[in-house]
Amino acid sequence: MTVPVPRNGSLSGPAILFVGIAGALIHRLVPATSAWTIGIVVTQAALMIWLMAGQVALPHRTKLTVLTAAMITGAILWLGLPADTLGLTMAGVCHTVAYTGLLIWFGASLRPGREPVVTGFARRMRRTMPPDVVRYARLATLAWCVFFAGQLALSLGLLFAAPDVWSGFVSVWNLPLVLAMVLAEFACRSVLFRRHQRTGLVATLAALRHMRGLPGSSS
Repeated sequence: MTVPVPRNGSLSGPAILFVGIAGALIHRLVPATSAWTIGIVVTQAALMIWLMAGQVALPHRTKLTVLTAAMITGAILWLGLPADTLGLTMAGVCHTVAYTGLLIWFGASLRPGREPVVTGFARRMRRTMPPDVVRYARLATLAWCVFFAGQLALSLGLLFAAPDVWSGFVSVWNLPLVLAMVLAEFACRSVLFRRHQRTGLVATLAALRHMRGLPGSSS
């Protein structure tokens, strides 16, 4: 008997948003001694588990998320970690896990016999796939791999060379860099394929959200 995959993509959207901005909330808005910091850290960790378990049936996924939140809360209370240290550690962990996972996903898709991630996305958005589009999509996948590796390398370098700058990078500045990369790739694609069938940026982001293989995708 096959267990149906739950259609819970609508929940994953807010989860991704919260995980993304949680570091900025801790870094900028929440006092280091505030209990709100611990709440944000616990919620962020639980939602990361929720997103990573995107293909697990909903009841088990929910239990796993709640169990994670309970275990992390208990560990925090038992160890008595300072809230500021806790928030900074979580920001670093989330940054490392997210970009390592993306690098593995995109990089593995470039292996022989596999379809690059951006190629699969383009195939979903387009009616036809001319050879120049296929070549570009593969190069775009490679460019994203370089970007993800650069994020990890810069984070590691700043951690040892400039810890104060590193805290701001993993908490706040890495997300604007992602947005800049998205806009740069979109602009490049618009120039190179201005005579081809094109899709607006909003429609592109909406399609990406429902692409097969993304956490919580209902496709």
